[in-house]
Amino acid sequence: VPTLVYNGECDMVCNWIGSQQWVENLVWTGQANFTAAPNTTWTVDGVPSGWYRSALNVTLLVVANAGHMSPFDQPKNVYQMVRAFIQQQAWST
Repeated sequence: VPTLVYNGECDMVCNWIGSQQWVENLVWTGQANFTAAPNTTWTVDGVPSGWYRSALNVTLLVVANAGHMSPFDQPKNVYQMVRAFIQQQAWST
């Protein structure tokens, strides 16, 4: 099952550091691959918009310049993120 965990980089309620830690410690077949995977710059229309890390079917994505209400803070970028996830396309455009 494809899984996306995302946070705004400025979210003080559900911060990306906590999400990264629980995904890294999640016991699953891709745990070692996820932990070893590099963080990759995420771009929308060629503009750096955050970063992501993926292994097998799990992705952690951090939305730059966004807080707890990422869709409100970065609507275009979050739309692209959801679209790419649903259509199983490349993260960066």
